[in-house]
Amino acid sequence: MKKTEIIQLYRNLNTLGQLQGVKFAYAISRNLAILKPEIEALEKASSPTPEFLEMDKERIKLVEEHAEKDEKGKPKKKGNEYVIPEDKKGDFENAFEVFKIEHKELFDAREKQIEEYNALLQTESTIVLHKVNLADVPQNITVQQMHSISSFVEDSIPSPYPTK
Repeated sequence: MKKTEIIQLYRNLNTLGQLQGVKFAYAISRNLAILKPEIEALEKASSPTPEFLEMDKERIKLVEEHAEKDEKGKPKKKGNEYVIPEDKKGDFENAFEVFKIEHKELFDAREKQIEEYNALLQTESTIVLHKVNLADVPQNITVQQMHSISSFVEDSIPSPYPTK
């Protein structure tokens, strides 16, 4: 299982809380516990350095400086993006280019870190998941939910639910 699949599985397992059954809940809980250290290690590997975070605060100040302001003088946002007025875009782009040159080492280091992280996500993991028998999977599971956990469902004991 690739590390990208582990992240997706971890997310999927966290959405199964409404399904019931002691053995099923136990298997989900065990697998979350098995996956958590891997997820934490991946999060740490992708986290920006403190120096980059400090520089990013300066970048945000630069953007806010050039952003359109509301009636209270606060920078306007559209979604998560600051709104840069057309007449200030050229000035902002020039200032940002200078900023990127001044902080080239940090930008390059972050870009390299992201490339290495993306490569890491494509590597195989040696995690062994806790198996759950098909007979212990709740009857009201959806196809999408079943697909997301199929990597650790065993059908050695058939489901007790009647098939139609």
